[in-house]
Amino acid sequence: MQKYKRYICSPCWSARQRKYEMERRERVPDLLQKRKRAVKERKEGWSEERKEQDRRRTYSNQLRKNYGITIEDFDDMYDAQGGKCRICETTKPKGRGGFHVDHCHATGAIRGLLCTSCNMMLGLVEDSVDRLNSAIAYLQAANDNKTRTIEEAA
Repeated sequence: MQKYKRYICSPCWSARQRKYEMERRERVPDLLQKRKRAVKERKEGWSEERKEQDRRRTYSNQLRKNYGITIEDFDDMYDAQGGKCRICETTKPKGRGGFHVDHCHATGAIRGLLCTSCNMMLGLVEDSVDRLNSAIAYLQAANDNKTRTIEEAA
């Protein structure tokens, strides 16, 4: 039962809706492409300085949201560490994005800035000192030739 009366019959209404939907499906991708092109053209006109400011502002917002610090706090930590990773002391972190803010997941306290490799290492061992000590013992034993080679094990 219809709640409202239409000025055309149901079969005609359905046909009209199908036609409208088909036209809309064809039209929408074109509109999206036009918008994408317009944004791209607008950004191409930006100077490198403006792009860097935009990246810095975005990173600043992420720092504030995720860690409660400002970009100035990050820069102060970077300078205090001498521009080096807190663990391996590299000055050129691999990967994208430069140095990462390392923090304790239990307390949220910031511990320092790490390169991508060291940050991933801590993440993979889940900040476990016992796992790191086991890994150190394993590597020391291997370096002292206390472990068997693959050929010896076979």
